[in-house]
Amino acid sequence: LSTMAPLFEVVEEGVVVEQPTSLTCCHARCVELSDGEVVACFATNSGVGTNNFETKLVRSHDSGTTWTEPRPVFPHLHESYSMAGSLTAAPDSSYLVLYGEKFPRSAADPDESFYKADIAGMKDNQAFFSISRDRGETWSEPADVPRQFGGAVEAACALLVTTSGTWLAGMCPHRAWDPDEHLDLGRLLCQRSEDQ
Repeated sequence: LSTMAPLFEVVEEGVVVEQPTSLTCCHARCVELSDGEVVACFATNSGVGTNNFETKLVRSHDSGTTWTEPRPVFPHLHESYSMAGSLTAAPDSSYLVLYGEKFPRSAADPDESFYKADIAGMKDNQAFFSISRDRGETWSEPADVPRQFGGAVEAACALLVTTSGTWLAGMCPHRAWDPDEHLDLGRLLCQRSEDQ
């Protein structure tokens, strides 16, 4: 394996966003639009395992050399939902899709964890998607992605928009906080939609 060529060569790297050290970052994704603009999304939360994710966007007009300040995607929902999503662009850049996980937040305990290590379970959640038709400036209200299994869902990958416009959404069943619930956790599921 040591004689294999690298899959890609890093020619430059730098910091896109530097958040206060009290925040952690995750779910980072970048897309390039047809005119060369790069849009990146990521989620922050106040600590590992804390159920207060907030998805944010940044932009670059110079191939990633400089970036705008982060802007929350759903600031009006942050008190009610913890949301972390991944970004996808349609092949013709006519729209963007944000796909990810949405956890209800507790008003009584805003710093609760979304994960219980003793049972390896996530707080009950839902996969969601949202569409932007103006390059990520505004977004549709998040819509739940239907699923045919109980427990929680892990939707940490980006949704795929094919050249024909079909959507493919990958997700995995995950144990929720009910230690007696039995799920087939060894599966990757793919849901297909042609009617966005």
